[in-house]
Amino acid sequence: MNKRMLFCTLVISTVLTGLVMAQKKNSISGRVMDNADKPIPDVRVQVYRNSRVIGKPDPMLTDSEGKYSIDFDEGEPVETVRYDQADYTPATVEGLSGRRDHTIHKTLNKATKLTSYVQIHEVLCAFETIYELDSRTDMVKQNFERYKYRAALEEIDKAIESIVASPASKNELKQRVLLIKQKYGIQ
Repeated sequence: MNKRMLFCTLVISTVLTGLVMAQKKNSISGRVMDNADKPIPDVRVQVYRNSRVIGKPDPMLTDSEGKYSIDFDEGEPVETVRYDQADYTPATVEGLSGRRDHTIHKTLNKATKLTSYVQIHEVLCAFETIYELDSRTDMVKQNFERYKYRAALEEIDKAIESIVASPASKNELKQRVLLIKQKYGIQ
């Protein structure tokens, strides 16, 4: 009886190991460029599922041509792809299938080069998402300093004044910047 039990345990263990090893992998890859379509090296790219970083390598830094590729286990949807580099405003892409490969060519903006309401709105959305992700992993202060978020938020405040025409839109964006600054402890 003991031999039979040992044999069954061995078979089940082998099957389970095979299932784990056979987990299908997907990838998110692409390039990160600036507004002039020039590659941006050393951008940290992270993939999140259920507010946790997934994929390898972690962290992924873009190469000299702005290229990146992150492999992750197939599964639930990818919540966010995050892009950070100290000389540019942060960016995110949300809501991707967790069962497909994706190619994303993402453009990052310098805070001093924002030229439209849409760009400002996109950057503020990214800041709001990133704050929530970082607050769950106690990385708020570290990433705030590493990626120069204070300077970016100050430049965004200036851009709102010079770019946005509608008083209602200007007020709404300024309120969002103020709330983001408060979250990060900027007075």
